[in-house]
Amino acid sequence: MSIGGALADSAVVNRWLGARSKRGAILAYHGVVPDDQTPSPLHITAASLATQLDTLTELGSQFIPLGEMLGRLRAARSVAKCVSVTFDDAYRGLELALPVLQRVQAPATVFVPTGSIGVDHGFWWDRLDAIGGALAPPDLSTWARSVCGHPIPVGREIDVVREHIMSRAAGRLEGATLEAFQLVERGRRPPAEMLCMDHPAIARLARWEGATFAPHTMSHPTLPLLGAEEQRREIAASYESLREHVNAIPVIAYPYGLYDDRTLRAAHDAGMTGGVTMDRVGCAFGECSPFRVPRLPFGSATPVRRMGLFLSGAWRWYRRRDWQGGYPRTPRVSDATTG
Repeated sequence: MSIGGALADSAVVNRWLGARSKRGAILAYHGVVPDDQTPSPLHITAASLATQLDTLTELGSQFIPLGEMLGRLRAARSVAKCVSVTFDDAYRGLELALPVLQRVQAPATVFVPTGSIGVDHGFWWDRLDAIGGALAPPDLSTWARSVCGHPIPVGREIDVVREHIMSRAAGRLEGATLEAFQLVERGRRPPAEMLCMDHPAIARLARWEGATFAPHTMSHPTLPLLGAEEQRREIAASYESLREHVNAIPVIAYPYGLYDDRTLRAAHDAGMTGGVTMDRVGCAFGECSPFRVPRLPFGSATPVRRMGLFLSGAWRWYRRRDWQGGYPRTPRVSDATTG
C-alpha cells in the first residue's frame, strides 16, 4: 500500500479529520441483497449495511432525516456529525434494510423512478452486469459490437456499452439496444430484490414513520442530454405521480448523479425545493446551493474507515479539481464511439 493509501486508511488520521470537519454526510445507497449473495459495488448486503451504519454510530454520527439535513443547510445551522441515509431507485430489496434502519434509528429517504414502479424486467445497468457475467468472452465481444456498431477493446465491453446507452439513448434502454438485451437474456428475470418496488411494497414501507419518498424522474434519463422542457417534465411528472400514492418531499435526486445548469433550473421550474447529487463529498452551509447538495455514494466496496477523509476539505478539493465547468462529465456520443 502506498503512503497516501496508508494515511487515507489510518484510523488516527480519519478521527482527526472527522473531529475537525464541520460537514455532514448524505449517504446514497442503491439495492440491498440477501447476505448469501455477492453484490456488485453498486449494491450492498443487509449485513454489510448493518456494519457500515454501526461503524458510523461508533464514530459519533447522528442519523437525521434528509428533510432536516436540508433544512439545517438552508438555515445555516450546523450539520457536523449529522448523517442522512438515502436509497436510489426504490429496489424491492429495501425490505431487507428495514430492520437494520429501525435498529440503529436511521430515517431513510427513497428516491423513486416512478416509471419503473412495478416493472418486472429490472434496471438496464443491472441487466448489463448480468449479461457481462453470463456470456463467454468471445460472445460478449460479439454482442457488445452488435450493440455499439464498432469493435470494442477486449475487457472494456461492459464499460463501452454503458457509455453507449448513457450517451446515444440518454440513459434509456430502448429500440435495437433493448432487443439486443432481450436476445441474450432469453427471458431470464432478475431476482425479486433487484426489481423496483410496486405500489403495495411502497405502501408497506411508507407505514414506517422513518421513511420518506422523493422523485427520481420518470424514466431515469441522462438529464443534461435532454432539452430543458423535457427535463422539467421528467421531474415534475415523477413528483406528481409519487404524490398520488404517498407523501413525498419536493427534492430531486439527479439520475446517475449527472446535471448541469439547465438541469438545476429545470428542477426549480418543476416545483422542487432542492436537489441532491452524487458529488462524493460532505455537505455544509455555504458550500452548495439548495439544488446541488452533495451525497456520498455508498455500497459494498465503500471503506467507511475513510469517513473522516470523505468529510475533509482536502477530499472536497480532490473530487472537484478536474470537473469541466464545475459539473460532472456527461457521457457524449463521441465517448461511446471511440472504443
